[in-house]
Amino acid sequence: YADMGISPHVYTGAEFQWHPAKHHALHSLFRDVPPHEECAEWLSCAYESVINLGVLYFTQTYFAFGSHLGDRAIIMYIADVVSIRRVPGMLTTSLVLTTKLSTHEFMSFRDVDYADKLIHYCVENQEKPLVPRDVLSVMYPDANAAFHTHFDLPAHELLAAQFMCEIDTFETRVYVTKSFLC
Repeated sequence: YADMGISPHVYTGAEFQWHPAKHHALHSLFRDVPPHEECAEWLSCAYESVINLGVLYFTQTYFAFGSHLGDRAIIMYIADVVSIRRVPGMLTTSLVLTTKLSTHEFMSFRDVDYADKLIHYCVENQEKPLVPRDVLSVMYPDANAAFHTHFDLPAHELLAAQFMCEIDTFETRVYVTKSFLC
């Protein structure tokens, strides 16, 4: 977008971004995850202890955590998750996922509210494909309505992404649909 005078801000965690490198990392770390499972989202977090930092990957049917140090690798089939609960701690709020066989505690999320909403969305909507638009609807549930109040576009044009940017010296938000950049 540089030729249009648009310079995107650094990723703030509030916008979905496709990460082909994370998709590759997911399949390199987790050989049991089928190749057709795409990395729809990933979040930095810790598992069981703030010392055990890593990445929680989201696919259509799996949650997978891989630690940065050591060999900690956890794969959870989303259909096996029976409960999700928030546990406030002294330093950070944890998300505890209980499956049919075990319990997993994740903490140190950059945005625990977003992580909680996204995990709940995945568990509650397993039959629906997890795509960037779904991730966006978790973060901004009223985004399509707000988007359509600003722009006179056909109703079938759904918001696919939005991000903050700077045009010349003016800070604004850019909205992306399948056919339009607004």
